[in-house]
Amino acid sequence: MDNIFFLAFRRMRQPLLLLLLTHALATLGLTLIPGRNEVGEVWYMDFFHAFYFVSFMSTTIGFGEIPHAFTAGQRLWVTFSLYASVVVWFYAIGNLLSLVQDKSFRQALIERKFTRRVRRLQQPFYVICGYGETGGALVRSLTDRHQHVVTIDTDQERIDALELENLQLYVPAFCGDARRPRHLQPELRVRGPRRQRRVDLGRNLGRRGEPFRRRAVPEHHHRRRARGKHRVRDRADPRRR
Repeated sequence: MDNIFFLAFRRMRQPLLLLLLTHALATLGLTLIPGRNEVGEVWYMDFFHAFYFVSFMSTTIGFGEIPHAFTAGQRLWVTFSLYASVVVWFYAIGNLLSLVQDKSFRQALIERKFTRRVRRLQQPFYVICGYGETGGALVRSLTDRHQHVVTIDTDQERIDALELENLQLYVPAFCGDARRPRHLQPELRVRGPRRQRRVDLGRNLGRRGEPFRRRAVPEHHHRRRARGKHRVRDRADPRRR
């Protein structure tokens, strides 16, 4: 949730500041420019009426000149403020549309939705890391036994295929790398380690579905271990004493 607000405020900070500045200047200008009432007396608009007029002026609704008819100076200032507010509104709406289409923002929304679905699970559940052939069979077997399951996989196509599966229970799924702790953080924070069981399917955790490869052990390491075994045997041999 914090990532969503951070991305939104970072992208919309400048448009919001421009909107606030434009409305503040328009309101201040209406309070400083003198006007005349019906009898020709000079009057100044208070902040409440100025703010009220700028509020419906910036939305191009147009309720009329209140509380009295404007002078030429006031109408000139209103014209300038109207065009300025419309331009700033278009700029803010454009930034908002680009924010909705931003990949990181959409990913944050997906993570928030996934966390909310996991939070709704009131019973212990399994975390299946990898939804391949083995993971799919395991998910179907667990759901047939009415066991709750949460799935994480690096391939979005597998996540989409899981949503189309006809399972006994709903299975929350998330596209991410289970080797990264931050992708498992929502489940750990919501339920804790006592309420979940994690099943790692190594074949589905590698990059682009590639299996994990065991780390090669250097040859000199094997020689060192072999020497150590021979030394122990020589010391334990009674014939050497």
